[in-house]
Amino acid sequence: MAARLVAAGIQGFQEQALIPFSPNDLPEFAGTIGAAPSWEGLAAQLLVLGGVALVLAWPRRAVVAGHAAAE
Repeated sequence: MAARLVAAGIQGFQEQALIPFSPNDLPEFAGTIGAAPSWEGLAAQLLVLGGVALVLAWPRRAVVAGHAAAE
């Protein structure tokens, strides 16, 4: 959802001619799943998805028994 929102924001900037528009030649189903129609929007989507992947892959520290109760 965040990636689609970022792509919509990039598209808005492109409509105002603040960011250049370079159309991509992705298959038709890519637009159906929410891929941006431009390389700039697609790059922004990939950055967001990469950030999400990093957060999900970040190792979490185990909570020590008794330590959580003290807080």
